This record gives sequence, structure tokens and C-alpha cells, in this order.
Amino acid sequence: MPKHTNKFVNKSHDLGLRRGERKKGKGGLLSRIIFLFTAVIVTILLCSFIHLLFAAIRQPALSRDDQWIRGQVVTSQPRGGHIDMEAGISEILEQTVGGIDKKRLIDLGAAVRDNDPCFSLIDQGWSGLLIDGDGNQPEKWNTRFPNNDKVKGVVSYILADTIVGLLENFGFNEDVDLLKIDIDSFDCYVMQAILDAGIRPKAIIMETNVKFPPHIRFAMAPGYVESIDGSGSHSQIPFDSEKRGHIYGCSLGYQVHDTMRPAGYEIHYMDWNNVMYVDTLGMSPALKAFEDLYTDVNEWYNYGYWNRVNREIIFRFNQEINYWNLMETDALMEELQRKIMPMHSHANHHISWNGAHYCFDSEGNLSLASSENAKCSEVK
Repeated sequence: MPKHTNKFVNKSHDLGLRRGERKKGKGGLLSRIIFLFTAVIVTILLCSFIHLLFAAIRQPALSRDDQWIRGQVVTSQPRGGHIDMEAGISEILEQTVGGIDKKRLIDLGAAVRDNDPCFSLIDQGWSGLLIDGDGNQPEKWNTRFPNNDKVKGVVSYILADTIVGLLENFGFNEDVDLLKIDIDSFDCYVMQAILDAGIRPKAIIMETNVKFPPHIRFAMAPGYVESIDGSGSHSQIPFDSEKRGHIYGCSLGYQVHDTMRPAGYEIHYMDWNNVMYVDTLGMSPALKAFEDLYTDVNEWYNYGYWNRVNREIIFRFNQEINYWNLMETDALMEELQRKIMPMHSHANHHISWNGAHYCFDSEGNLSLASSENAKCSEVK
């Protein structure tokens, strides 16, 4: 009996040893797998680090904005995110045009009631020419900039025909670092007159009509009537920007393709409906690294306006026409004629629409014009 028991114990002990050996064998295999996996990961990370190190040595140092523009990816935000153009104008200018010696600006549409990036620069010692058509602005300018002899304020209706002479009269037709235009009427036509006169600010801020998507090259143009003195001359028809509705200014597509790019300016930053353009012809070589690497206009529109958080809250007045962003050129024109017209406030003015020209007749209805120079006041 004891002999039988001993055999049973020995067998159990042997079985236990064999199980332990098997567990030890499995543990060794698992350790080897983990070691190999770790070695592969470390090797990959080391190679990636070496690649980035050599790439950094080969490439010149770039600003955060240059790196973003080179990447051409709007989902990567420049400067770590959106910058409010009013609060961050100094930083944007520094990264855009570098050192500024004169610190002179022109502000067209300089209403104190609006957020204005020029005002913060004046607070920093810039000199400026402020022009606005509102007769109540001088009192507001004096309150906003008390005892500031660097600021000249002028009450004047801003017209393409007279703006150059106005700038010349006040000595702001040269050595201008920044020009801002926000007049809610004929912005691109006024801008074109300034550029045609050879006035070239280092940077230009324009309000863009974001109601029209960038594939719509839209601009509102002034209308003219023959003078009553019988001289054959024509005078511009006044326009009440307070009744502008959705039809005013110019779209981003028109600004870039028809006004700014042909004159040697390129878009550099967009904050909601304010767009900064840079004079690439006068830019120093050191700041010209991104000259041929500009982001597509559609991407700027999406980044600066359309895809931004809180757009539908901040621009809630555009919600009723959000579907315009999905419409093609001809379909949107038909939509304007069918749902927006007539606009009596726009009577006898006209618009440019992807190369075609349309007149508002005396009743404010929109119809195709024979040419850009057609007198809309004569359209029946």
C-alpha cells in the first residue's frame, strides 16, 4: 500500500514539474515577442527623429505662418489659431511686411461704431487719414482720439472718381503702410482707382461680401447720370449703404482675381469678412518665401469664414441665404432676379457678375446690360 502511494505522489510531482516547465517556456516566448516589438518601435521613432533633424538642417527657418502656407492645408491653423484682426493687427503686419518705418495709414469707412483694426494702430502712435461719409463721425473721432494731431478726419462720400484727388490733397498718396476700406458700396471700384493711380500701400485690408461664395466673382459698380447743365459730363448716382441688403461691395473671388492679384497683391490673412492683402511687388526678398505658395481662394474662404465655429451666431443675418454657397453662377443670378428684386435703393447702378454686367433699372430690377459702360439710367 505505501509503495502504491509513493508512486502516486511521484507521478503528481513529475506532472507539476512538467507544467511548470511549460509555463516557463511560454513566458520566455512572450518576453522575446515583447522585446522584438519594442525594438521595432524604438527603431522607427529613432529613424523618424533623424529624418526630421536632417530636414530641419536642410530647410531655412520658417515662421509659423510660412510653415502653414507651405503646407497648403487649411485645417492646420496659422499662428496656432485664428487671430482677431483688430486685436492682432500688429502681429499680423510684423509677420507679413516686417519692419514699418513711416507708420502711416488710410482708413476709408472709418466709423467709430465698428470694430476697426486701424484704431489700435493709431493708439500705438501711427498717423492716419480717416474718411467717412457720416457727418456725425468728427465728434466721435475727437472723443476716440483726443488731442491727437497725427489723425486727420474728413467727412466725404467715397467715390472712385474723387478718392485719388482726396488722398493727394491730404498728402496720403505715397508712403502709406496700410490702407483699410469698408464702405459697403463700391469697394472694389474705389480700390481699383487707388491702385491705378500708383498708390501702393504695403498691406491692404478689405471687407469682403462673404454672402457670395468665392466662385462668384461679384462686384457692385456705381451708376452715372448725365449732368443737367447739358455739358455732356456724367456724375455718380448717390447710394444709401444703409439700404444695401445683400447686394454691396465685392466677393472674395472678385477681389482676388479681378482687383488685387492683377495689381500684384496677394491674400495673406482672412478674419471673418476682413481680408488682408500684401504687396508682393514691393516685398523684400527675405519676406517673399511664400510668394508662389498661396492657399487657394476657396480654402481661404472656408478657413476665414465658412467653416469657423460660431459663424451662424456671429453672422446670423446670413443664415437665410446660406444655400447660396451651394449654387452655381447662373442659378444664383436667377435666384437674385426671382427673389431679391426689385431693390429700389440700387436703381440705376450695376453689378459685375463673373465677367458679365447687369443693370438695375429705375425700378430696381436687374437685367443683362449691353456692356460694362452701359448707362443703367437709360435701361428701360
